[in-house]
Amino acid sequence: KQIYFGGFLMLYIILGRAGFGKTSFVRRKLLENAKNGISNQILIVPEQFSFESEKALLNFPDRLGHGIEVLSFTRLCTRVFKLYGGIAGLQIDDASRSVFMAAAISQLYDSLSLYKKIAKRPEFLKSMLDSVCEFKNCAITPQQINRTIALLPDSSLKDRMKDISLIYSGYDSLIKEDYCDPLDNLSRLCKKLDEHPFFEDKTVF
Repeated sequence: KQIYFGGFLMLYIILGRAGFGKTSFVRRKLLENAKNGISNQILIVPEQFSFESEKALLNFPDRLGHGIEVLSFTRLCTRVFKLYGGIAGLQIDDASRSVFMAAAISQLYDSLSLYKKIAKRPEFLKSMLDSVCEFKNCAITPQQINRTIALLPDSSLKDRMKDISLIYSGYDSLIKEDYCDPLDNLSRLCKKLDEHPFFEDKTVF
């Protein structure tokens, strides 16, 4: 599937089930480009395929794969942040997240409605951490949740979402004072890529 913008081919989507040869097609295209003198090629892969992909490129004839950069999303974040900035504050880990979540729930306890009775239980803290992690992985902000809440009719679902959004907002506010959560890296990356031409003149797979 080809997508054009302003008369130029901007995006080529390769579709197919597992085993249909999508990966082989991409590697053949990378090699073909390299043979034709096209430089600045980037291959973005899931974290677990970084080593496998680098090994495959090293096996290209005449060292043609050496000029192709393999990036996981973690590496992509690191590359962009090193160029344009983007990581400020101390990095937090899972233990730190638990501390911040407990502090957020404690501070907001009196403002909760549906979850007030269970807010002090350890399992509730864990479920909130899991929810926030899922939100951040999907780049869903408290502001987006609040906009959705405004569209919901009065119900237990709406009350539940209000509590979740309140805790999520409080948790985020505590972290952003002096710390940096790696779970926010993809959202920060999107903002940096909007502001800076990192992919300009690059062919990205």
